[in-house]
Order: sequence, then C-alpha cells, then structure tokens
Amino acid sequence: GGDGGHSSAAMMRQGGRARHSGQPVVDKRAVRTIKVSLFKADVDAKLGVALENVPPGSYPRVRRVGDVGVAAGQLQTDDELMALGTKPLDVGTEAATELLRLATGALSLTVRRRQRSDDVGGLEAVVAEAEEEDEDDRRIKEALVALRSEARKSATTSASLEGVAEETARLADAIRDATMGGYRQLSLKTARRVEARCEVQKREALDAASVAAARATELRLREAFVAELEAALQEAQRQAEVERHTAVAAAIKETEERCAEEQRLAVQLATRQTQSTLGVSEEDVVASAATMAFREAAASAGAALEAAMQLCEKEKMARPKKPVISEVKASDKPDLFFF
Repeated sequence: GGDGGHSSAAMMRQGGRARHSGQPVVDKRAVRTIKVSLFKADVDAKLGVALENVPPGSYPRVRRVGDVGVAAGQLQTDDELMALGTKPLDVGTEAATELLRLATGALSLTVRRRQRSDDVGGLEAVVAEAEEEDEDDRRIKEALVALRSEARKSATTSASLEGVAEETARLADAIRDATMGGYRQLSLKTARRVEARCEVQKREALDAASVAAARATELRLREAFVAELEAALQEAQRQAEVERHTAVAAAIKETEERCAEEQRLAVQLATRQTQSTLGVSEEDVVASAATMAFREAAASAGAALEAAMQLCEKEKMARPKKPVISEVKASDKPDLFFF
C-alpha cells in the first residue's frame, strides 16, 4: 500500500512537468503547428517577409517581418512555413518564394512556431517558479515517505493498519490537489503575461501607425506648399516682365514725343528765319507755320494710332515683345521752305 502511493505521486509529478534533477526544464508546448490565414488581392501584393535561404528538403524560416505587408502582424520571426494550402513548402526557398508570390485570394499557411521567451513575458521567470514549486513538492514527498515509515513501524506494534492507509490516501490526495493547483496557477500567470505582452504590442503598433500618418500628412502639405510657392513666383516674374515692358514702352514714347516737339520747334524757327531772309511777308510766314503745324499734328495722330494698335497686340500675346518704335516716313516730314 505504501509503495503504491509513492508510485502514484511520482506519476502525477511526471504528468505535469519534468522531475527536478538539475537539468533544464524543456516545455514541449514551446513548439506548435498553427494555421495562419492571409489574403492577397493580386500577384503584386507583397507579403512583407524575408525568408532564410534553405535547400530543397527543408522548410523556409522567416527571418524578418516588415511593418507593411499582407503578413504584417500574422507571421513572426523564426516561423517555419510548412505548407501553402495542401502544397508542401519543403522545396527550397526560391521555389517556395515563387509559390507564395503567385498565390492570390484567401491563403492558408501551415506554420511551425517556436514560443519565444518575450512572448510570455519572461519564460525563464516562469521556469524558476516551477522549479521552486518542484522543491516544495519534493519536501512534501519526503515528509510523506517519513510518515509512511512511521506508519510501517506502527503497523508492527498496532492493529490500526487500516487507519494508517486511509491517512496515507488523504495525504496523496492533498499532494495531487496541491500539484494540480500549482499547474493551474502557472497557466493563469502565463496567460496573463501573454495578454499583457499583446496589449503592449498593440499600443506600439498604434503609435507607429499614428507617427507614419502624421509624417505622410506633413510631407503632403509640404509638397502642396512648394507647388503653390513656385506658382506664385512664376506669376510674380511674369507680372514683373509685363510691367518692365510697359515702362520701357512708355519711356520710349515720351522720348519720341519730346524729340518730335523739339524738332518741330527747331524747324519752325528755321523756316521763319529763312522766309524772313527771302523777304516773305509775315502773313505768309504765319500761314506756312499753320500748315506745318497741321501736318505735324496729323503725323502725331498717326503715330499715336499706330502705337495704340501695337499696345493692343502686345496685350494679346502671352509674353510681350519689345515695342517697335515707329519710324517717321520721309513723306510725313513737313516742308521746310516756301519757293
């Protein structure tokens, strides 16, 4: 009866975790095969992962997962891609990459994933706690062995062997309950740590997305500002060019008018002097001057009309040309002498 209880306790201990023997505790649940569902809209859609280069016969392993891509947030570093739907992917990295690139629509990836210590919020700490619980269980087992030894001694001197067996069974039940309770607590702790780690990763992803959106908006506003600034500069340059040509035309016109006036006065004075020298009467001189003034006025009106037509043509052109200075024809010049 005592040896049977000891064997039952040992079997319960082995069912939950490896016995404390100084060797590292290996959790077979650290490697698991899962299904990952993805969706590729077309062939050009990128998964956003980098695969380790392996020969045919080996499954490609994920070395890096980008922030942008179909597999972002779905695959993890060190994931082994075992199959795409029903197609095995142990065909070498190059062939597997081509299969993934050509696949479109809803995709089902069979992935072998290794549980990382950072995914459970510190697996080493959990193992340490398990080893401490192993030590407590070992002490309980030693106490149970000592109790069984005392029970054997009492059985030789007393007829209460049945009571000792019942006590031993109760102790075994207590040990089993304590062991299973420890496993449940460990599972709850692990689940809480995984949930906390997932929340942290979600917050980090949201922060990264917010920063990326802010940078994209800033870049778009900067490009719009540069475009508006270039358009304003071009408009200012065009307006300055128009104003410069207008000012040049006005200055040329004013100069021509002054030259014509001075020429008219000089010709009139020379004509009077010549006519006085030739003995022409004052009335003839006045009449000749009036005729000359009329011809000059007609010539000025013609020049003004031509200048106005040129200005109208310049306004129609996209870029105004250099104003053309009209030349005074020989036939428009007034006669200088009377014979």
